[in-house]
Amino acid sequence: MPPRLLFLQRFQPRDLTKAWNQLNLFNEIQFAFLIYSQVYSKTLMDFQKRWAQGVLDLEENRPPVVILKQLAHLLKNKVCYHPPMLVDQPDLARENDRHVFVYLSREKMQKVLEEKSITFGLEAVLATTMQPYRSDLALQEMVRAHNIAWPHRRVEEPDLEGFIAIFASTLFIHLLELKVTNVYGREVACTFFVRQGTGNRSYDVIACGITQFTKNAGVMPRPAVPSPEPDLTLRLSGPNQKREEGDMKPAIVNLKKETSAT
Repeated sequence: MPPRLLFLQRFQPRDLTKAWNQLNLFNEIQFAFLIYSQVYSKTLMDFQKRWAQGVLDLEENRPPVVILKQLAHLLKNKVCYHPPMLVDQPDLARENDRHVFVYLSREKMQKVLEEKSITFGLEAVLATTMQPYRSDLALQEMVRAHNIAWPHRRVEEPDLEGFIAIFASTLFIHLLELKVTNVYGREVACTFFVRQGTGNRSYDVIACGITQFTKNAGVMPRPAVPSPEPDLTLRLSGPNQKREEGDMKPAIVNLKKETSAT
């Protein structure tokens, strides 16, 4: 079958804007990642293999066809987070799945969902492992962390009210690690990745919603008794992932809260 006749419905993001609490958002995000990796990815790989075989069967050798054939060899073995297209560097799945979150305004979140693209022009995409259900983190602290991690684009509180959950592709480069301080005064590790802009390109979004970071938070006393809920500070992507080849060596940066004289 010629590749142009093949069609696959791309993954539909799970809308979590109505999540009612921290635990609910945690469970729904995990479920969405699970559906993609264990169900949808099988359908996607079957489609990619059929598309790739159709391209490889072409007898033409014009430059665009040569590029497509190079892409076809990749897509036969690796999940690609966007439809097959004439690009030199596709967004392929990493050897170890990496769950990351891109924080953005509510308006931009809607734009991402409507255009099915996480990249706009040459604007870089900043993603982090810090999860949106972390109500022990202040919104102001997350703003500070984002501005330190990527000072080329300053953000304010409204810019971090929404989130999209995605798998980081091979084009996401390890940027740095920060130590942010939660509302109880504890330090929390926060890893950032960046993907340079490549023009508008479709990208599978796993879930979207509203963050549960605490607003207008000061330092609170630590809870006197353990919470009955599970520890939601664990990274969704697992605690023992190996650093992949090509990752930049992380820099550890401690964020110090500013203190004002009283």
